[in-house]
Amino acid sequence: MVKASLPPQDIHTDLWKMLSSTDRPILLYGMGNGADKLIARLEGMGKSVSDVFASDGFVRGQHFHGKRVLTYSEAIEKYKNPIILVCFGTALPDVLGAVFQIEEQQELYIPDMPIAGDAYFTAEFYQEHYEEIKRACDLLEDDGSKELYASLLWYKLTGEACFLRDAVLTGDERELLRYGSMTCAVDIGAYRGDTLGEMLAHALQLKTVLAIEPDVKNFKKLSAYASTVVGKEILLFHAAAWHEHQHLAFAASGNRNATLDEKKAGTASFEHNTDTVECVKIDDITRGRNVNYIKYDTEGAEMAALEGSKEMIFQSSPSMRISAYHRSEDLFSLLLWLDATAGNRYTYHLRRRLSIPAWDIELIAVPKK
Repeated sequence: MVKASLPPQDIHTDLWKMLSSTDRPILLYGMGNGADKLIARLEGMGKSVSDVFASDGFVRGQHFHGKRVLTYSEAIEKYKNPIILVCFGTALPDVLGAVFQIEEQQELYIPDMPIAGDAYFTAEFYQEHYEEIKRACDLLEDDGSKELYASLLWYKLTGEACFLRDAVLTGDERELLRYGSMTCAVDIGAYRGDTLGEMLAHALQLKTVLAIEPDVKNFKKLSAYASTVVGKEILLFHAAAWHEHQHLAFAASGNRNATLDEKKAGTASFEHNTDTVECVKIDDITRGRNVNYIKYDTEGAEMAALEGSKEMIFQSSPSMRISAYHRSEDLFSLLLWLDATAGNRYTYHLRRRLSIPAWDIELIAVPKK
């Protein structure tokens, strides 16, 4: 029996509506790209931020958007009954603990900010896509996935940390993905070799990995790591996965935020370098291979990467691990596309480790035996 249920279809309230109507002081917890984006969102609603604070150990006289960054103690002494908005992401236990400790003392929210695309997960967005959201939920195989899905929806609408704490389900990913029988894998968004290392450590039958990474700095580190691997065929592609072969503008960052979304260039606290990158179809680079497993983590280009994998999916029926959190629609659109494309050949599961905001959502597609 599923404990958590989906929000009602006719829900009218969300975090953004509450913020647009409040007269209470709004404080931002954190600086950087997330805060830039949140300030712009609030200003578009006619709201201004009263002040910005950071954890006491991080405050060293910085200024942000013309305001001196306060410590938490200073902020609470200065403002009575504030609304606190967290505007950074983390999975570090000590930082999560600090956020949740403040939540126990103050009214705190963690806004759901799309990493890619312009659509925010508002009540109107939910109503507009309710039938798709419901169909996607019904396709999930296990009750744990359905409870996770419901908790994520409640979080996206309310920004409440309690739903994020509930939205955690981990521990069986390697078993679901059949690491034990994996011989040929594709790693899209290979970064610096972290997921490659995981596969090599746990998929003992693995012989071949095709690793795709578009960011120049990341690719250099990936290449350096791959050069240390002995006895495996590691094929590296300095490219982005897409639905067709072409060259596109690319905002490089040297970290996990590298993206084909050119609009992000220059908006982050780190420096982006906008360049062009070769885009490849997975169908083209895997033709003639029997792929057992494929990971998609493309910072918002997951749908395009899937569309470029259609032939391979039909040919090989690989297990798939797909990041489903970069765009507001990813939580339902990726699953529905797979079901429409692959028919009744897969079961679907959601898994997520604890982080803020609702990152690290993984859609796992398992071929039926």
